[in-house]
Amino acid sequence: MFFAQKLGIIQDEAHFLAVDGRHRAVIRHRQERTAFIGLQMKDVEGVEEKDGNWILNTGSPHYVKFVEQISLIDVESEGKKIRQSEPFTEKGINVNFVEKRSSRLHVRTYERGVEAETLSCGTGVTASAIASHFAKLSTQTNVTIKTPGGELEVSFENHTKGTYSNVWLSGEVAWVFSGQIEI
Repeated sequence: MFFAQKLGIIQDEAHFLAVDGRHRAVIRHRQERTAFIGLQMKDVEGVEEKDGNWILNTGSPHYVKFVEQISLIDVESEGKKIRQSEPFTEKGINVNFVEKRSSRLHVRTYERGVEAETLSCGTGVTASAIASHFAKLSTQTNVTIKTPGGELEVSFENHTKGTYSNVWLSGEVAWVFSGQIEI
């Protein structure tokens, strides 16, 4: 979004199609080399409980497991076990390990397809925030989340148990490199 805006392709708002449907993105504020971007995510219709953990789809399927001492979790090993277990074997599932510290969530994600831990996962932090609310670990509908890749915010509206709308993922982006290639 920031890149497209820098190139003059869009202004401060864009609409686009992704695998999970239509999305809206806005640049909330910007400076020369940074911007704060908001991305409207798909509505979530249904959160399932499985063995004390949570399964939901925020554009990609996610398994959310609340843990203590997230820094001690072997995300590669534990994530792979869950991702390849029944009933997820065929299509896979992203696995989020979440620790709640005061009003903030700390999230580490094992992503299917990558088959490893990633620094941050937008649909994963969104799933983690909603699962935290659904499981009554938090009453917040505007959640700050820390990942190894940085800090994000997730906001949403909750109308009925398991139904979430007006879901927004927001965070800062930075212009880190410019270059030219002469051919």
